[in-house]
Amino acid sequence: MVEEYLAARREMVESYLEAYLKARARELPQTLHQAIAYALEGGKRLRPILVLAAAEALGGDAEEVLPTAGAFELFHTYSLIHDDLPALDDADLRRDQLTVHRVFGEAAALLAGDALIPLGFELIAKEQARISPEDRVLRVIGLVSEALGPAGMVGGQLLELEERFADPEALEEIYSKKTAALLGAATAAGAVLTGGGEGEVTALHRFGLCLGLAYQLIDDLLDLGEDEGPTYVHLVGEREGREEAERLTGEALQALASLGNGAANLRALARWLLSRRS
Repeated sequence: MVEEYLAARREMVESYLEAYLKARARELPQTLHQAIAYALEGGKRLRPILVLAAAEALGGDAEEVLPTAGAFELFHTYSLIHDDLPALDDADLRRDQLTVHRVFGEAAALLAGDALIPLGFELIAKEQARISPEDRVLRVIGLVSEALGPAGMVGGQLLELEERFADPEALEEIYSKKTAALLGAATAAGAVLTGGGEGEVTALHRFGLCLGLAYQLIDDLLDLGEDEGPTYVHLVGEREGREEAERLTGEALQALASLGNGAANLRALARWLLSRRS
């Protein structure tokens, strides 16, 4: 059942982004448009689905938060393009295909990543603003800015470059900033746009943060044996890494305790992510 839900919501997001980028194609240089479209191919669409599912958990309509959901996929894709660049991870493959800079060159990849940030904010500030009250849209912009900035993804990337891999606590800080911050912002954004109360926004934000950490630990477990830098699981071992992922998933589920049956899809999603094999 959860697979059907994820497939349906992924199709919603992809159809929306395809139409949006098609409408913008004439305004973008051809190479830039092609690089962005290429970078968006594949992926689980987890972050936008979390926006949709959080809105639905509070009785909202997924269609009404699609612009913000699409923005979260653009922000995530920007981070992947930049992570893969020679100055950072110098990766050859992403989502089972060559990385953007291997296909379009380093300069075009850098600019494609740069372009995705304002395009994402444009979706929120213009398209979402046609649907949602201004105060909610402004709050979402603040949430996203914090998750993307020096207290979030950018700061986490710098910590990773400084090779702060000496202990599990340092790695957990990196994971919190690089991965969990954007997932927490996604679930909080869905709650805010649906008019959730402070308790509901806080609960869904907490859910996303815990889910993000668990998600990263499962990635570590799936990547064991590959030639990668030190991970949390490398430091604490496979068994303890699995137990920590289970504990964090339990915390995520506990955060939803007050939301009732409306959060059933979020609960199912958390359990599915814990058991995933890819």
